[in-house]
Order: sequence, then C-alpha cells, then structure tokens
Amino acid sequence: LPAELWLQILHWAGAIARSNLASGPEPLDINVAEARQTLQTRLNVILVCQLWRKIGTEMLYHEVWVRHGASMLVQALEGGKGVGEGNGKFVRCIHLSTSPADLIDPSTSTILADRIIECCPNVQILLKDRQDSSGNATNTRLSLLSLPSHPLPLSLRRLDWCYNWTSKDQHLLQFILSYAPNLEYLSLVGPAYRPFRPQNPVTLPALTTLRISAMDTNMIQQINTWSIPFFTRLIVNPSRSADFYSFMNTRGDQVQTLDFGAGSRLLRRDFLGRSLAACPKLRELSLYIMFTGPTNPAHNFPHHSLECVRLHSRPN
Repeated sequence: LPAELWLQILHWAGAIARSNLASGPEPLDINVAEARQTLQTRLNVILVCQLWRKIGTEMLYHEVWVRHGASMLVQALEGGKGVGEGNGKFVRCIHLSTSPADLIDPSTSTILADRIIECCPNVQILLKDRQDSSGNATNTRLSLLSLPSHPLPLSLRRLDWCYNWTSKDQHLLQFILSYAPNLEYLSLVGPAYRPFRPQNPVTLPALTTLRISAMDTNMIQQINTWSIPFFTRLIVNPSRSADFYSFMNTRGDQVQTLDFGAGSRLLRRDFLGRSLAACPKLRELSLYIMFTGPTNPAHNFPHHSLECVRLHSRPN
C-alpha cells in the first residue's frame, strides 16, 4: 500500500478526531482516560516495524499534552534539528494543563512553554486550562506562561483560553491574539477578575466564532476594543445581564448565529428578547427551552432575517 494510505489507516487506528475541530463550534471535552488509551495505541503502532514507525511518528505527535517533563518534551520536539524541523512539525494540537513549576527548566530557571510552541510551526489548536494535572488551582504568584520572545505560529486557528487570577495571564492572551491572524475560533472562560488595557490593538481578521462563558465587565471591555470584522457566530452562557447587554449593544449587528447555553441565569432575565432586538441580521438561533425565561412584551416584534430556530432539551 502507498504510504499515504497507511498513514490514513494508522490515523483511524489512533482515533484522531480533533483535527477537524480547529474552527468548529463544539467544545473540546477531554476524557483523560480515553486520551491515555489513544496514546498507548499510537505507541504500539510505531513498534510494529520500521515502516510503521516512520509513518506513525506523525500520528504520535499529532496531539501534545504539556504537563510534567516539559524539558524532555522540548528535546523530543526538536529532535536535534532546527526549529520546526524536528517532530514538532507534526503537532496540530497543544494542551497546556500543568502546574507552573513543571514548566520551569531547573538548569536555566526559564519557562519552557514558549519553546514548546516555537517547535510546533503547524499547530492549529491551543488549549489552556485553569487547573494543573492534579486538579488544583494554579499558583497565583507565578504566571503559567512567560511572554514568548518570538511570534507564534501563523497556523493557529483555534484557541480555548481559561483565565487565571493573574494580570500576566491577560497579557499573554493579548500577546497570542496579536500573532494569530488566522484564528477562526476563540473560546474564553472567565471571569477575567482584573481590568486590563492592552498596549496594542487586537485585530482578528479571520475570527468567525466567539464562545464566552462566565463573562464579566473586564472581559467585555477587552473584547469591545478588538477588531473582528468577520465575526458572525456567538456561543454564550450569560452570567451578568449588564455585561451581556453591553456586548450585544456593541457587537449585536454582526451576529448572524446565536447559541445560548444551559444556564440558570437565562431564566431570570429576558436575554432572548433583548438579543433579538440587538441582532438585526440574526439568521440562526439555538436555545435550551428549559433554560429560557419569558420575553418582555416590548420585544415581541417580527424578525425578518431569522431563518432557523433550534430548540434543545435538557433537565433544569
């Protein structure tokens, strides 16, 4: 069989299914046990023969979890070659789910996350968790990452970002967004806790989908300063009505697809009616009927652009 066909077969064997989610709206729900089993399958595949090892190495490095042993991971990605020439060129997805101390090189006291990203010029998905591998909150006295000294890969298409309680964390997010012109999907899990004023404006010319959970005033103030000309889809679980209304007043005329999550706050305020009023170009609406309160009669009016309404059911 040709190598391309073997590669496809081995990809199926390794259960790689997230490459198509780089710009999709679905959250990347991670099952740690399943991920470990998948990794073991990939390791077994490359032990079969030299041909499978050569072909399967790409599959093995497709998805990288940055936890303990970050310095060894850097060596594996570099492979003794130049930047972007080692195994890092195969990486498409990076998970940053670790304790800050695990990202420090003990010999140089430098943080290794930027070196890991530098080794992966073709990465499409970057996920940053709030918790470390033991499930404990990260140490607020040390930022999870340092500000990289080099531009990030231009291939980045999806960023899932979970805020920590540090101002450096917000600086890092702004830095990444400044070097992500091809970013199509951005998920923010807040709240941001602290006000932040970026030094340089953020422009995301390719962003189409924005997913926001637990929005607050600081987060909305940041987003309202961004240039996102092709933003059309909002996936949201409002936490405070004033912040949500502020966002909709600024960005509502761009929204063509609106997806509401399953949050109890949706029952306390007329988020639906206010959204319809603020989104004159809305074409698709998705909501959970058990988490949607009655609309204000003042918002009962014909919406001529709306073409599709999806009603989901989930126990309240």
